[in-house]
Amino acid sequence: MAVQAGGGAATIAGVRYQSAVAAYFVVSLLCDLDTELFGQIRLSTISFETANPIDDINVTLASGETSYLQAKRRLSFSLSPKDDLYSCFDQFVRQWRSTDKIHSLVLVTTSESSRRITINLAAIVAALQSGTESDLRRDQNKSLVRDFDLIMSTLKSIRTSEASMPPTHDEALALLKRMRVCVLDLATGSPIEQAAHIVLSAKRCTSPALFWGNLIADCGSFGASRRSVGATFIKERYSRYFSDSEPAKSDDKPSIATFFKSVLSGPVSTGREIVIGTVDAAGSTFPEGEGALCIFEFYRFDNDCDERLVFQNQQCILQNGLRINLLGRMATYQGLNRFLERKKEILESATKVVHFPANLPDDPDESACAIARRELLEQSIDEDGNPIECIRCGLPISSNDVDYIEYSTSNGSPRIGLTHHNCTLADDRIIGTIHSDFFKKYGFLRNFDAVTWFNKIARGQGAYMAKAVLKGTIPLMTWSGRSATAGGSHIVEFELEGGTSEFSYHRGQLDRFSKQKATKYCLEMNQWIASQAEKGDPLCISEETMQFGARSTLHTTVGVREKLRPILRAQEKHFSSRIARRYDIRDSWYAPVAYLRSLPDETPVGFFSSIFLISEPLFVDRYLSNWQDCGLELTDYDVPIISSDDEFDQFARDKFNDGFHFLIDPLFTAGGELTMLSGAQLVSLDILKASLKA
Repeated sequence: MAVQAGGGAATIAGVRYQSAVAAYFVVSLLCDLDTELFGQIRLSTISFETANPIDDINVTLASGETSYLQAKRRLSFSLSPKDDLYSCFDQFVRQWRSTDKIHSLVLVTTSESSRRITINLAAIVAALQSGTESDLRRDQNKSLVRDFDLIMSTLKSIRTSEASMPPTHDEALALLKRMRVCVLDLATGSPIEQAAHIVLSAKRCTSPALFWGNLIADCGSFGASRRSVGATFIKERYSRYFSDSEPAKSDDKPSIATFFKSVLSGPVSTGREIVIGTVDAAGSTFPEGEGALCIFEFYRFDNDCDERLVFQNQQCILQNGLRINLLGRMATYQGLNRFLERKKEILESATKVVHFPANLPDDPDESACAIARRELLEQSIDEDGNPIECIRCGLPISSNDVDYIEYSTSNGSPRIGLTHHNCTLADDRIIGTIHSDFFKKYGFLRNFDAVTWFNKIARGQGAYMAKAVLKGTIPLMTWSGRSATAGGSHIVEFELEGGTSEFSYHRGQLDRFSKQKATKYCLEMNQWIASQAEKGDPLCISEETMQFGARSTLHTTVGVREKLRPILRAQEKHFSSRIARRYDIRDSWYAPVAYLRSLPDETPVGFFSSIFLISEPLFVDRYLSNWQDCGLELTDYDVPIISSDDEFDQFARDKFNDGFHFLIDPLFTAGGELTMLSGAQLVSLDILKASLKA
């Protein structure tokens, strides 16, 4: 079948969103990152506004298959032939019939789209990929089955030409199995955009915000000219934005070699030892060092390439038995100068300083033994990846205040690693320091794990996205302490007015109960449903954002923007993993989230009985400035992250038990009475219930 020319009118916002989606995948290609859509399969070519039926973005993968992406910033669930969703299905049918080697047919949209698309349609295609139509009809609720029937009816009505037949039932099922729904919120300032800026900075992009803006503009230009751009072209075109000639590759824990450049102008020095320390009771054995601060230079290896000195228990032991109490160990005199510059008290407290240079006829770094050691160290970087974390305390490296050291593993193998200045041991061999533009620009993100944040953000923070739809300056959110995975073999289904139904869920996951608890829950819910109905204020579920509550309450939170569906009754049902997949949109509800911790006591930062949580760490400096204007005194701090809901639950449980509550992204009035201007409150549900009963 002949392909037709692509294109079509779109709003400015829609065009910007389409370009941002393309930019997201370009960044994934540049930085060699996994994506939710393609996993570890790498992208080879990105094509814009093609002549294919699905024309927005076509991504050719290294596997040889192509993924066809239709990007729509906002969609309603309307299947009239004049509406956008129908148009998307029409293009999917045409693409399905015209092309082989289809990896996926992808509808990319935002959380602003109808929940019947972002949740129900996503659940339908997931259910068909893992089971049969019969499984779907048996396991899923009536609302989802209703939408499935509507979609199937629509697909089976689409003719690709006047002479063609519409898809059969089996063809429509096969097409849905190849579909994906990808929710990407890429508005300016969105968490995903911020995460892209952070990871680009960590990849040594010289100006992430400028690069991201130019990249979106370029993708718009590529679309206007209907270009296809390959991986080589992309890396060459954008190399000027990175301080390396080619953006560094990464894995889950990017390496020193790819993240940083050493301040050393040449290769690592491996042939000499520079040692600074004192010698106890030198006496006649070592009269020159009596009471002095001593600086020694040693040739490192003997003729058999064994080390001539022993370093243990913060001491350096010479072959003649003399023991030096170590203050530091360096590879070069430049390193010694940097060490003394930051530890001025060492020289200031010394009564005398004695230098003992080695008599080195040749450059020790050019000896065969030194070269062999250097090769081992370089090999170790490639072998173990040298994660960007302190090898002593295990915390992330998030500033340039670190040492680049050589150390030995438990089996004696030489390795290179990073240590915070205050974690470096006296017998760690300092071979240099590092410089990262990311740490220079975002120096306020101390001990912040940027890579973990980027990996977690796309499928996290469900709670904070949900609060955005609620009215009110300071929304009140609750934490129940119950894990989304907790529960048993039963779930509860709510029958809704109009013949549809929904399941009870929390944290974006199904509520699961034992048989006994499900029965009790249904009994209590049905009593509540009847009571509210008698009052003329029925319990309802909002159609789009799935807010639950009395109709009067929902009118104050979601207003008239959503249809409210009254709940008629609650009934038990056996749990099924196929049902659960419908709710498998986010890995975390509260995580990832950051907080500030005062050092050295490691106390979480907040006012009075509150603890501040930050959902947008790129703006920590702005929040910190506001808090300091309001009287917060903070001399030193770090910014740890809570990366999973399990971590969050433990953290919240401990803090709530200690009498604290959380303020999310809070800003306050500066001067006078302290008043919260923006943000959200997060409190314990049990504590809230107790206070209401009191």
